[in-house]
Amino acid sequence: MSMKKHVRILLLSAAFAIAYSSIAVSIIFSPWFSWSRNALSDLGHCIKSDVAVIFNFGLVMSGLMLALYSTIYLRKETKLTWILLFLTGFMLQLIGVYDEIYGRIHVIVSTLFFILLDLSPLAYSLEKKIKIGVLLFLFYLLIWIAYYVNMLKGGIAIPEFITSFIAAVFLISKEFQAAIRERAAV
Repeated sequence: MSMKKHVRILLLSAAFAIAYSSIAVSIIFSPWFSWSRNALSDLGHCIKSDVAVIFNFGLVMSGLMLALYSTIYLRKETKLTWILLFLTGFMLQLIGVYDEIYGRIHVIVSTLFFILLDLSPLAYSLEKKIKIGVLLFLFYLLIWIAYYVNMLKGGIAIPEFITSFIAAVFLISKEFQAAIRERAAV
């Protein structure tokens, strides 16, 4: 595997690792946080949360890395996916900047983040002519619908985490698969 491919995989993996690490650390130091009552963004509320700096900084850094990854690497290979993933990264940064204290602005950027993140694997699959992203998108819709019609019990943090984690695994696994194919071709 080439050094460029290593850096590419590392950048994408680090983007998600930073996000999930900051979420995990924030939850560990927030005994009030409940998966059954809260949104993940509650951890970033600059007045109500003692871990807001950790949470929000993690989101900003993760979003920056995701935007860089999409611009540097996906832009050359895809027409739509790179734009969606760049905007996903940008919205993630805005979630960290405009925490819940900003009210409607926070709701808008958070909603856009999840829409864009959920559309990214779909666009990637359509551009690369693979089916899994279409199935994942349908699964994302099912999760969000189940949450909003109260079939999925708990706080909104549950569908937020599930859908973002699945998208992260999908994107990282596609990078590893491409690296394996590249290595096999040599």
